[in-house]
Amino acid sequence: MDGVETLIRRRASSRGYVFARGLLDARPLAELHAQVLEVCARHGWLEGRRGFAYDSPEFFELQREVQILDAFSALRVAPPLLTLLREVFGEEVRDQQGDVCRVVFPGAPEFTTPPHQDQMFLKRPYEVWSAWMPLGDCRREMGSLSVLPGSAKYGETSAPPAGLRWRNFDFRVGDVLLVNAMTWHRALVNRSTEIRVSVDFRYAASRSVEVA
Repeated sequence: MDGVETLIRRRASSRGYVFARGLLDARPLAELHAQVLEVCARHGWLEGRRGFAYDSPEFFELQREVQILDAFSALRVAPPLLTLLREVFGEEVRDQQGDVCRVVFPGAPEFTTPPHQDQMFLKRPYEVWSAWMPLGDCRREMGSLSVLPGSAKYGETSAPPAGLRWRNFDFRVGDVLLVNAMTWHRALVNRSTEIRVSVDFRYAASRSVEVA
């Protein structure tokens, strides 16, 4: 186990991301998916919508209602996810470092998340990793996440480092992508006819949070 953990930490440090295929049981994600869409339907957000900006009242209301759901809280601390995060950090982790639920509608490229580093917004004095997961199957054409491997090594930069190639993923429900806060990443445009529902949970080493 020590050798495996060391290899995972080494790869995570080098690449700035970890893609874990089939890490989580699909059933809790599917249940949360249904509950998120129920919230959206209750507010009438599914009728004729093109989406909403991340600073809109609808977005904040979505966070308020989804993040108090038991299914959301349980997913944040799913044992397989925490085990992987401990291997990446090499120690115990602390959750609730900035969690988000996202609902991305088709035919609305203007709401696609552009390339960025989470550190631009978090401004944390310690290392943070995000666990991004769709709540259903998410092919590239549905707007899955794309990362720039190796970009975290350059620290906080004003633009993606040149000479690196983006990596895209086709997700199945239960797949998880861990992304370092310094890693450049982006969403792809949702070119499908389906709504993409995803969550990202953020974590830090327990010791780092306590010191900060």
